[in-house]
Amino acid sequence: ETNCTGSETHLAQCPARTWGHNDCYHGEDAGAVCADSLEPEPPHLRLAGGRHRCAGRVELLHLGRWAGVCGHTWGPPEAQVVCRDLGCGTPLEAPPTAAPGDAPGDTPGDTPGDTPGATPGDTPGATPGDTPGQVWLEQVSCKGTESDLRRCRAGPWRERTCGQGGVASVTCS
Repeated sequence: ETNCTGSETHLAQCPARTWGHNDCYHGEDAGAVCADSLEPEPPHLRLAGGRHRCAGRVELLHLGRWAGVCGHTWGPPEAQVVCRDLGCGTPLEAPPTAAPGDAPGDTPGDTPGDTPGATPGDTPGATPGDTPGQVWLEQVSCKGTESDLRRCRAGPWRERTCGQGGVASVTCS
């Protein structure tokens, strides 16, 4: 038996019976999983095509492909969830729509959504087969308190193009 209080820096500092003298069997083996040893969850959300990592088209990774979110129901609660999930503060701008390839932070005269040195149509961080105008979700509706955009109410996950609504975008602080 080992009786640790939590203030010890090493297991050997915990009060215990003499090593090798115990009445335990393997069904009582103990273990620990430390937070630093866990692999981080792969990204599921990004802002693409903006001037910095906290601005751009809202894109979700699903089935190994990045695609956007329709913007026809996009508003402050949805933008709040995205900014918080990405560790980007609060929404400064959450236009309800962005034309495919367009994103907040683009400068007039630039090719919308492109980064310096990129070829027209490139989406920063895109993988082959990603299309800026394609979306995974539409009719996204958040309360603003969700920890993740995938926890908000939405239509079924499927690949499609956005009609009148355009693709959701946000600029976070």
